[in-house]
Formats: sequence, C-alpha cells, structure tokens
Amino acid sequence: MVREIKPHGPLPSQAQLAYLEDELAAFIHFGPNTFYDQEWGIGQEDPERFNPTRLDAREWVRVLKETGFKKLILVIKHHDGFVLYPTTHTDYSVKASPWRNGEGDLLLEISQAATEFDMHMGVYLSPWDAHSPLYHVEREADYNAYYLAQLKEILSNPAYGNAGKFAEVWMDGARGEGAQKVNYEFEKWFETIRDLQGDCLIFQQKVPVSVGLAMNEGMQVIPCGKR
Repeated sequence: MVREIKPHGPLPSQAQLAYLEDELAAFIHFGPNTFYDQEWGIGQEDPERFNPTRLDAREWVRVLKETGFKKLILVIKHHDGFVLYPTTHTDYSVKASPWRNGEGDLLLEISQAATEFDMHMGVYLSPWDAHSPLYHVEREADYNAYYLAQLKEILSNPAYGNAGKFAEVWMDGARGEGAQKVNYEFEKWFETIRDLQGDCLIFQQKVPVSVGLAMNEGMQVIPCGKR
C-alpha cells in the first residue's frame, strides 16, 4: 500500500527545479577591481584604470558553452557602484573610461555572445553602492528610485540578455562596515522584474517575509542559503 505524503513547506516551482538541474553556472565578475587587484572596491576607483585591451566577450561565452556551463551571470555593478554599461543614470560607468573610447558596453557584448551561443544569462546588480551620493538613509527614496531605474533600463532593453531574455537577477545582500543602513524597496523591485522578465529567478540574501509569499503569485525568489 502506498501512502500519500503531504508536502511539507513550500514546494519548488518548475523554474526552481530547472535552476537546480542546470548544475553549472558561471559568474563573470570583471570591472575596476580587476585592475586594482582587489575583491571589493570602495567607490573611489578611477574609471581611467578600466581599459582592457584584449577583451573578447564572444570568447568568454564560447568557452563556457563548450565546457558545459548552462548559464552565465554578469556582474553589471558591484558594491563600488561602477556600471559596466552606458547607463543614463550615473556618470560612474564605462562612459567615463578610456575603454572603447568611452563607448563600450560590456553588457551588450556579453548579451550578443549569449544570444549567438544560446546561453542563459543573468545579471548581478548590487543594491549597496559605495559611490552613489544617493546611498544615504536621508535619501533612500531617491536611491531606491535610482536602483529601480537601472533595473528597468537593463531588463526592458531587447538588446540585452539572451535575445532579450534574462534567466536570473542577483541582488546579493552584502553591505560593508560603516555603510548607511538604507532600506530597500524589494517588493517594488521584484514586481518590476516579474513585469519585464516573467518567470526570471531572483536571488537575494535578505528577502523580507512578505515577499516570501510572492512565489504564490508567480515570482521565483531564492533566498541565500536555499540554493
């Protein structure tokens, strides 16, 4: 006799199961810190130092595909705040660097290669921003709007992602010692991701309890430690 076992706790969605079955995903963490030989920046790194001379995004993606990786996640903005595409919302980006004469767009180059090789693609956009003057408790509404604007700028652009599609958004949750305790508008950010990218997975270290119910509404949220 087979006894039916009732589910205990939330069950993984099909998107979450597929996430685990992918097994191999690669992070591409490349930016000013690469040229300063450091893991974390402080937001004061000189954009002039960012000037790769032999960057070949197509080679990166081709090698990942050939070696069995199913997904790549590109760090678009780490905690230092430097942005690797020509965002219209800050000057602290590749626009201020000598790379490609200030006209480079690493997100676009990776996206084009991901589309060519049909590689699932995600983006990492750090909520903590050590460079932005908006990152202050007295200006947290402005900062949340700034972050949301960048999410929209990335996720609504059909030239970005694998043929315009992103499989995952990483927000992380790190915040360095002494940083302002800015409150983040996660629910608004998550809703925007869902509206623009459908069943895109969301990875965030400190998901609020209320957002934990969002999976019932089709949002695929993976808190840190639940991978």
